[in-house]
Amino acid sequence: MPVRWAKSPRNGEYEGPSGGRPKECTVRMTVFQTPQQNKHVARSFSVLGAPDGRLTVLTLHSELSRSLKVSDLYSAAELQLSIDRADNILNRKEQPMPSINEARILILATDGYERSELQVPYDELRKRGAEVKIASPKAGSIKSWDKKDWGDTVAVDLLASEASVDDFDALVLPGGQINPDLLRRDDNAMRIVKDFLNSGKTVAAICHAPWLLVEADALRGRDATSYWSIKTDVKNAGANWKDEEVVTDEGIITSRSPDDLPAFVSKIVQEIEEGTHKRRVA
Repeated sequence: MPVRWAKSPRNGEYEGPSGGRPKECTVRMTVFQTPQQNKHVARSFSVLGAPDGRLTVLTLHSELSRSLKVSDLYSAAELQLSIDRADNILNRKEQPMPSINEARILILATDGYERSELQVPYDELRKRGAEVKIASPKAGSIKSWDKKDWGDTVAVDLLASEASVDDFDALVLPGGQINPDLLRRDDNAMRIVKDFLNSGKTVAAICHAPWLLVEADALRGRDATSYWSIKTDVKNAGANWKDEEVVTDEGIITSRSPDDLPAFVSKIVQEIEEGTHKRRVA
């Protein structure tokens, strides 16, 4: 059912009917503006009680956005998604949105991963308090590729065959040309990728790692990016390829190269803290 929103008598709020859902709630949106884009919004949701039985969208910093229609801020589909997400949380259909210092993150890799694309997310996410584990089809350790030659190794915490989506809040896929090419031929590795995609949890792939998303048929109709040399592969998989440092579509994060790692890590944190996402099954 389409969502119809009207200006509330209370300044800076918009309201809509609950649509007959068993439990009502409030979805709060944080709105901001930049000099470059005066209608940009941050998709930051929190679930609040609604004793009056209505769904309310509260726009913070309303003095900056008072002149904007709600349709300028969020599409009906985005509003519906946020409402459904809030309903699911209240009905315990989804896990509560984790903070990064409570998050459990799985990195999936094997020999030939680009060293910085595993090491930087591993180090930076742990600095933020997350628990980070490395899974691989092989036990022991896996060897990195460092720019033009083999690099150091990293210990594997668990086998891909033993990893479960239920134990983690997000999946990170480092690139490197060798690593994702090996992983996409491994049944257990692809099971993990598909399980995370189907769960709605955050999935982040950088450089050549979007090959795994192509293999899972997860990019059809989505915005995505990748290393330039596999741009055609990503586009042929049905994606809207963008030359941007980080691209996100319903919790699926992609980046181009090690140069994009700061933005990549920041977006992982943001998407984890938004909680699970509704998206089609891979």
